[in-house]
Amino acid sequence: MNAMNNEHVILSLGPASEQRPVVMRGPADMAELLPYFLGFYPDDSIVAVGLQGPDLHQGGVIRADLPASPADWPVAAEETAALLVALSERHGGRPLQVLLYLCQDPATAHAPPVVDGLRPLADDLRAAFGRRGVAVKESLCVSNGRWWSFLCRREGCCDPAGNPVRRGPDPGPAAAAATVAGLVPRGSRKAILGGVAPVGPPQDAVQREALARAEAAAGAVSREQGIALLEQAFAEFAAGARELDEERAARLLLALRDRLTRDRGVEYVRSAELAPAERLWRFLARRAVPPYEGCAVAPLTLLAWASWVAGDTATARVVLGHALRLAPGYLLAELLYESMNDGMTPGALMAAVEAQR
Repeated sequence: MNAMNNEHVILSLGPASEQRPVVMRGPADMAELLPYFLGFYPDDSIVAVGLQGPDLHQGGVIRADLPASPADWPVAAEETAALLVALSERHGGRPLQVLLYLCQDPATAHAPPVVDGLRPLADDLRAAFGRRGVAVKESLCVSNGRWWSFLCRREGCCDPAGNPVRRGPDPGPAAAAATVAGLVPRGSRKAILGGVAPVGPPQDAVQREALARAEAAAGAVSREQGIALLEQAFAEFAAGARELDEERAARLLLALRDRLTRDRGVEYVRSAELAPAERLWRFLARRAVPPYEGCAVAPLTLLAWASWVAGDTATARVVLGHALRLAPGYLLAELLYESMNDGMTPGALMAAVEAQR
């Protein structure tokens, strides 16, 4: 049927300190395990998994947004291949092979499968990795609970309707092993982003007006006042609060644009601080209503940092990706994203934070 039929692939799943090997024995395992090693169900995504060493164990893993326009696919393919190779080289060597996923659901319930429409992108990716000497071991389309192999070319070999990701009521052996390793997908990427989306009517209008007033008076707020505002808000959330009034939320969102004020928020990562910090950052991100979306970047980055420390890598990855779409080049978000992609744990960064604190 395809390249993975006769060989297995070893994934390293679970927290970095206690990872367990899980064997994928074919494309069915590959499709079912995708949300387990990412931590969430990707949608509108390109996912690339580097395979290294003679045993073809998992190397670097990256996820990128699937460009809406086919005109952008060749560039996206080149960037994906370059990024995965660079990430792998930082860990000691180029990948020998790569697993590829293109994930997208149909636009409507009765639309035809998306696999044929995505095939040119799969070809672009295969060519981009080939130019870098990396063979594509398997390339799948995962859509609407089914999968197709882009490497299956023989007439009549594969069902045009695809294959179900879940082959029965219970998870397959590989997914069961991932569950034993402590991995449970946290929902879809869209659902995670929905939890930090700006509030809608009628709250958005009131918050927008408060932000406009705060922006007009921004020169009257010193850094010291901004830090004091942050510390008071955190103290209230630590005591059980769930929201701030629109005026304070607006002033705090603008205050967090200052790097040192934001860095005070980085410090809220002790065990008792994580839950209230996550609530505060999520609340503030949702109050960055249009046209003030840029004010969400600091609380989104702080939310990702707190989530990573709390062990929720899936939320951290998705939220950091969103922050960098809002503000490409935002240094703290880039640092955290690259650290996660390099397989680091937050421990080393936490030591620096504690020293600063």
